[in-house]
Amino acid sequence: MEKQAVIREMKSFVGGASYISVNALAKHLGKSKEFAGTLIRGLDKIPGEEKGTKYFIPEVAQRIMEVKRQ
Repeated sequence: MEKQAVIREMKSFVGGASYISVNALAKHLGKSKEFAGTLIRGLDKIPGEEKGTKYFIPEVAQRIMEVKRQ
């Protein structure tokens, strides 16, 4: 799967938004919150989010592609 396809799937999952939370990522991947948290560790958080921490979907997709190649 290509990075752009991963981005499209995640954006569709979150209703077209450009950001995703750890909980939403875990649900999308069908994995635990701990796995999703490990996956996004080190990525920049979106500043100013009061209702849960969110991450920029293209950065998350890039990380998924990196992990997939290993």
